[in-house]
Amino acid sequence: ALKLEKAHSAKLKLQIERCSDARKADRASYERAQADAKAKKQLLEGQADVTADRLRNEAHAKDPEFYAFLQNLKALQAALMDTKDTLLLSLNHELFRLLREPPKPTMK
Repeated sequence: ALKLEKAHSAKLKLQIERCSDARKADRASYERAQADAKAKKQLLEGQADVTADRLRNEAHAKDPEFYAFLQNLKALQAALMDTKDTLLLSLNHELFRLLREPPKPTMK
């Protein structure tokens, strides 16, 4: 009975070690996948930034006035986005005129 108990104990110990090794391997695999995903994300974000810069430069070169108008709208949107403020404009205000009569894009 003692031999059987020792054999069973050794078998359990081996199974525990195998489980531990499998968990370590899974953890290492998970960490590699995380590192790969992070690297891919950084690469894609860098490529997206380059493409966005190129497109902005092309848009500005084609129609500087319209590009400036769009940038002004973007800045206004950012300023008002996180507030509950109300913007009151005179009918004579430049911004109101720009909203009512935006510059027409030119085709080059």
